[in-house]
Amino acid sequence: MNLKRNKSSCVILTIVAFSFLCILATIAILFGVGVFEYSNAPRLVSGFSFAAQPDAGYQLSVIQQDYIDENGYPASFSILFYQQEDINGEIQDIRYETWYYLGNDIQVTFFNGVVSQTEVSPLEGGTAAWKYKPEMFDAYMSRAQVAQSAHIQEWLIIPVENALVRDAEVYYADGLAFGFQNDELVFVEVFTGKQGD
Repeated sequence: MNLKRNKSSCVILTIVAFSFLCILATIAILFGVGVFEYSNAPRLVSGFSFAAQPDAGYQLSVIQQDYIDENGYPASFSILFYQQEDINGEIQDIRYETWYYLGNDIQVTFFNGVVSQTEVSPLEGGTAAWKYKPEMFDAYMSRAQVAQSAHIQEWLIIPVENALVRDAEVYYADGLAFGFQNDELVFVEVFTGKQGD
């Protein structure tokens, strides 16, 4: 009789322990999913303050400065920073940028400060001039350097799916999108808008 009672107590204890472990596993899974969802959700960040950063920015080429002297700053622009191997097998930093002059319908593309393509065609977009200038941004800047250089007070962070690009986030500020991979600036795009947007 005593053996029977010990067996039934052991079975009940096993069932209780198993149930408890199942509940703990369920809580852990739900918590993990919640943390994952939160970390992958867009977040608006404002009111941040960074310690003074070393001066960051880019020295425009003579050709780029000539375009600015002749046409003013572009209404919008995009810059992509990447590396590629040159013909000698050396890794070279690339700054690939396109400037859009909407009033003149000119689109000029620079490859490391040298004109690689110029197009004259009707360009669509707004007319508002933004405070951003191409020389405010340089390859591999930190978030703090971008915020300081572009005088950004708030931004919206949108994580990028790891399946698309590992360790990347896209940031949106007023008229500006910029992306980081491994905490380094890899692209910038300035949008145009209509006055009052």
